[in-house]
Amino acid sequence: MKTKRVFKEVSLLQEAGEWDIETDLTNDRILIHGVQLPGKWEPATATALIELPPDYPAARPEFYLQEDIRFTGEGLRPWQVAPPSFDSDVEWCPVYLSIEWDPEHHTLLTIIKQFQLL
Repeated sequence: MKTKRVFKEVSLLQEAGEWDIETDLTNDRILIHGVQLPGKWEPATATALIELPPDYPAARPEFYLQEDIRFTGEGLRPWQVAPPSFDSDVEWCPVYLSIEWDPEHHTLLTIIKQFQLL
């Protein structure tokens, strides 16, 4: 993992939003508190978890949301936000974003912005 790039991208995240960010590179994790959820979700903000793969930025990071979010819109919950597993101790809902990850053009901020477009 390119640690220098990660710190630069975390700095960009801090500039881009009013988020409280915790960086834990020992466990390859970044917690972002106060991420604005797209409409029809409660609460209006949530904590997001970004897990960085060992070969980041060559590989796309994984994105999760806190488990206690609720979809309040009509119809089915958007498929991109899966509920946590009921038969495990998982505390995070995986979010599946359809990004053709390009490390030359995408950053951690890309993940947040793509999610907010759902």
